[in-house]
Amino acid sequence: MTTLSVRLVELDDRRAKAAIYGLNQTGRRPYELEEARIVQSLVREDGLSQLDVAELLGRHKSWVCRRLALLEKLCADVRQDLEVGLLTPTVARELARLPAGNQSEVLDVARRDALSGAELGGVVRLILESVTAEQRQFVLAKPREALGHVRAGESRGWDPRLSASGNRVSKQLAALLDRLAWTENFLECRGWTSLVASDRLVLGPIFDRLARDARCVAEGAGDLAVEMRRE
Repeated sequence: MTTLSVRLVELDDRRAKAAIYGLNQTGRRPYELEEARIVQSLVREDGLSQLDVAELLGRHKSWVCRRLALLEKLCADVRQDLEVGLLTPTVARELARLPAGNQSEVLDVARRDALSGAELGGVVRLILESVTAEQRQFVLAKPREALGHVRAGESRGWDPRLSASGNRVSKQLAALLDRLAWTENFLECRGWTSLVASDRLVLGPIFDRLARDARCVAEGAGDLAVEMRRE
């Protein structure tokens, strides 16, 4: 290089960290681990709340929470694998849902059986839903068989614990959650970078509507969940 363009800005520490994130949105965007370090610094060193960080960076609070979890909810072994590139952020986010003491053994199972990202997510869900130690050990020993039992139950399309109306709602929610998982993966893995200009022109308003409607649904679902726990 024979020349270097420099932009001088007067910022305090907090806004300087936000600038590291914001000014690097063109070209090669920051990796998720880099974003996580910026978020952690703003929260732990500068004392900002997660909501304050979300507003400063122009992101949703859930995005801030997920980035923070990559550094603070992973056990040391899993976090080290993430930092050296042996683990993808998508897999790390799934493992972060587990207690730290269970993360390494679930990762070992995923590697032993060469589980896909979707299968790993299913195993994490089954571990979290396990009531007894026997159930948990079965999932760890035979993860694909355990997932097969769940899929077989879902294919029957009827939960005897629910009323007819409850089963209809459950079916719709299952389909919705499946599409939400796809959308989250699309956004987190930056699938939109493959879209051409004409795609973005058409899809932009749809994503605007998705953001608006998703907020309304999230608020309503949260209120209903609270009410259901009270009954």
